Order: sequence, then structure tokens, then C-alpha cells
Amino acid sequence: MSRCVHLQVWSTIMASVEWNKKEELVAEQALKHLKTYSPLLAAVAKSSKAELSLLVRIQEYCYDNMNFMKSFQKIVVMLYKSRSYFSHLVVMLYKSRSHFSHLVVMLYKNMSHFSHLVVMLYKNMSHFSHLL
Repeated sequence: MSRCVHLQVWSTIMASVEWNKKEELVAEQALKHLKTYSPLLAAVAKSSKAELSLLVRIQEYCYDNMNFMKSFQKIVVMLYKSRSYFSHLVVMLYKSRSHFSHLVVMLYKNMSHFSHLVVMLYKNMSHFSHLL
């Protein structure tokens, strides 16, 4: 049960709001709502496995709810910026795109620019790690 807490928290967070019907407004509403709960998600998704399952759940949610289709990248970027979620997962998925069938295709299409930036950040950090 405890290993699924992060997924239950995600479902509860997303079910607690009556979402706007307009796609262009739902993204802003979701970002504002999720930013509030970002520390809670960080607290319950501590392991890499939990982060990965949360990332997949977020993607499935956006894939299943048409109004959120274009919000996926914005949600992941916001969570990444607020707590550095998913950075190693984005790099892993960017490098091996075959693990999640249709989900990874959507992820790759929506996240390719962001993934590239994270990969470049990691490369730059490794070049300067001797200075730290």
C-alpha cells in the first residue's frame, strides 16, 4: 500500500478541483494548483521508482483527459523547476525511448526540447564538476 501512496496523492490532488473546460485555461489552472502541492508530491515520491511511476501517471492523466493533452510538458517542467523532480528520469527516457510504447512516444514528442536541455545541463555539470 505504501508504495502506491504517491499515485493516490496524485489522484486525490487532481480530483479535488473542478477543471476549466477550455484547454488554454486548464493548463494555467493546473500549474497553479499543482505548484501548491509540489512539496507533498516530493515527500511521497522519494525513490526513482516512485518518481517514474508518478511521471507515467501524470502522462496517462494528460493522455486520458483531452483538455490536459498540451499541459503535460508544462506540468513536468514546473515540477522539475520547483523541486528538480524527474531530471534523471527525463534523461533516461530521452536516451531509451522504447520502454513505454505509446506513452513514451507522447512523452518524447512533448518533451524532446526540455529533455535536450536537461541532458545538456548534465553534460555541462560534468565538465565543471572538478570545480565544485
